[in-house]
Amino acid sequence: MTEAEELSTYCKKNCGLDVSEVSVLSEVPRRTLYDWWRNRRRAVELIVKGLDAEQKK
Repeated sequence: MTEAEELSTYCKKNCGLDVSEVSVLSEVPRRTLYDWWRNRRRAVELIVKGLDAEQKK
């Protein structure tokens, strides 16, 4: 599984959104999310968890 596929799977599993939707809602460019997934995974995890929490309001 590639890193892009890993990120896509993580986003779908944890907040039900694809990477493009996470990018738009978080106002972080998609390419940056992919780079951060490689180098700053915790930041992406927190963004996804935050979006999931917002959706549950």
